[in-house]
Amino acid sequence: MERVTETLLLELDVEIHEQRLDSTHVFSNMAAWTRKRLLFQIVQRFLNQVRRHGNDRYHRIDCAFRERYERDNGWIFAETSPMKLSRNGKVFTTEEQLGYDMEKLIGELHSEEKFTNMTSYKDLVRVFQEQFVDHDGKAELKEHPGGKILVNPSDREAEIGHKGVGYQAQVTETSSPENDVQLVTSVIVQGGSESDMNSLPEVVEKLEEDGLLPEKLLADQGYGSDENYVKCAENEVELMAPAPPKPTGKIGLEECEFDLAKKMTRCPAGNKPMKKEYFRGKGRAVFHKNVCEKCPLREKCRVRKCGKQNYAFFYTDADLRTAERRRFETTESFKNEYRRRSGIEGLFGSLKQFTPLRRLRVRGRSAVSHSIYMIFAMHNVMQAARYFKIRTRKALAGGLFAFFMRIFRNHCNFLILQAQ
Repeated sequence: MERVTETLLLELDVEIHEQRLDSTHVFSNMAAWTRKRLLFQIVQRFLNQVRRHGNDRYHRIDCAFRERYERDNGWIFAETSPMKLSRNGKVFTTEEQLGYDMEKLIGELHSEEKFTNMTSYKDLVRVFQEQFVDHDGKAELKEHPGGKILVNPSDREAEIGHKGVGYQAQVTETSSPENDVQLVTSVIVQGGSESDMNSLPEVVEKLEEDGLLPEKLLADQGYGSDENYVKCAENEVELMAPAPPKPTGKIGLEECEFDLAKKMTRCPAGNKPMKKEYFRGKGRAVFHKNVCEKCPLREKCRVRKCGKQNYAFFYTDADLRTAERRRFETTESFKNEYRRRSGIEGLFGSLKQFTPLRRLRVRGRSAVSHSIYMIFAMHNVMQAARYFKIRTRKALAGGLFAFFMRIFRNHCNFLILQAQ
């Protein structure tokens, strides 16, 4: 893909000084299981291997235990009486029963090397450790096990994030209005749990390595942290991404006034501080308690109690930069430029409709990455074909315009001669 992109950028004379960035989720060719289904399948899969390689040992396992996993998984969705999941008069939830079964199976067979060397046993141990925590000798299901967990043995490298199970691709595309067509400049394949916020430095490094670093990079709020803003500035890239939102019901620094030395001169309510200072990236404005306690904005303000008589408003360089960005985001200049970012959403929608990008026919990080790169390389080639079609149409339109202009001028000259 990199060779195709580099060649097309040169041949088509595409401007790269302005680009847009976003991520898209990609499903591999695997089933998306719920947690209950995953726990059930992991236990059932290991028991099948025990029965296959040690039938005598399999039948020494508790009969009621075996029967739960010899039939289908209907009982984990409450299709059977919950009394079958009771012990000592207590009815267990499905998750508790699955955790108890996994812990019992691991404890019963952990010393038998014939079975512990099996991949299905290692998966059993891994899933139990990822999904459960020991609490007073009882296995309790973790509320948030994280994203880098085993979600399906058929694709061990898939991860789970807020968009679902699978992978994601960080994609940058040219967005200059001067271009007849836009080309994808870089693609980075990641696990589905990766954060967009933490991915931007990797994207910038990749673009710099390929010599495709833009002057302006448009991205959504998921990339707009102050750390990313500074990282881009260090690489002489202007990041145009909405700043993180203010805490609900709180007043930000946008409503305050500052002097050239970054010292606060007025608070959001218009009061002047008794003392103001700024040193090494940190600032503080001190107000008397009589001013702050009577202020109508007290509940929304960021001031904190400082000693017995005062309140202090603390801020940092990052807070000042964020406030300045929020003020800029309200201008028409920002809105007009940022509007071009939405074009990358259309790219994803088109590729997911006309290519296998939505759900690939392969599994595993290597195969998924290869498929994604091939799809975006194909997209760039198709954009090149569209470029030449547009150029041909423009040349034809220009030729026809020149032809009719010559006829018009000749006709005007004839009328002038006739008038004379």
